[in-house]
Amino acid sequence: MSGSSIFSVCVFDIETSNLNADFGIILCAVIMDVNEQKPKIIRWDETSEFKKDRSSDKEVCRLIKQELESYDVIIGYNSSRFDIPFLNTRLLKNNLEMITGIKHIDLLYSAKYY
Repeated sequence: MSGSSIFSVCVFDIETSNLNADFGIILCAVIMDVNEQKPKIIRWDETSEFKKDRSSDKEVCRLIKQELESYDVIIGYNSSRFDIPFLNTRLLKNNLEMITGIKHIDLLYSAKYY
């Protein structure tokens, strides 16, 4: 552990098959705890569901949600306009609850400011 903080914090990004969550699925997510050396990679093609139904991303959505909700703060880039809305749409389409109540920082707005 390189440093520690009062809050658990991660940086994350998702990759999708389409920019529209009504048609695309989540292919993978990379979630990096700021106090760790190695990222957690959650891949759709490594889920047990992949072999049964290649059009379903329910398991990968559930795993991403579960991991993100284990942090106090999540950080992304353009995540308030893409990653989180896309994930929430896919969660709802898969009859799962949306992500709520997580503190979130979108670096796009910090980058635009400077």
